[in-house]
Amino acid sequence: MLVAQEDYPKSGKMKTRHIPESVMDQIQENLSSLPEPFQRAVTILTETGMRFSELSGLKQDCLEQDRTGNWWLTYYQSKMDKEHRIPIQKDCVLAIQTQLEFVQDMFGEDFDYLFCGRSTQHLWRPKTLTLQVFNKTLQSWA
Repeated sequence: MLVAQEDYPKSGKMKTRHIPESVMDQIQENLSSLPEPFQRAVTILTETGMRFSELSGLKQDCLEQDRTGNWWLTYYQSKMDKEHRIPIQKDCVLAIQTQLEFVQDMFGEDFDYLFCGRSTQHLWRPKTLTLQVFNKTLQSWA
């Protein structure tokens, strides 16, 4: 079987696309105009650098404080296919704790995840937040 040169993957590293600081400043200045669960999601995403799929898979027991008072976030890192534990700052801790209270008030402790949406077939049954809903909300907000 012959393999043509264009069949090989392109070499070279992909360039990292950073969000300009001016855009991040605008996001922070206007964050309060988003619905509160989305404010908390954006705070967690910007603080941790996790992917949306990792955010939507956060479990209610993802937050942990060690004996010295430092806070840790444990989540499934899809890229590495394993659990990942990272230190987090107070504003991220507050966002997670507030979101946890919100989800437990709405659905109780039976719903395992930190972020939720609603099933279109069963309005009474929660489901995890989808990327489509998240993106649509952010695009409307922008």
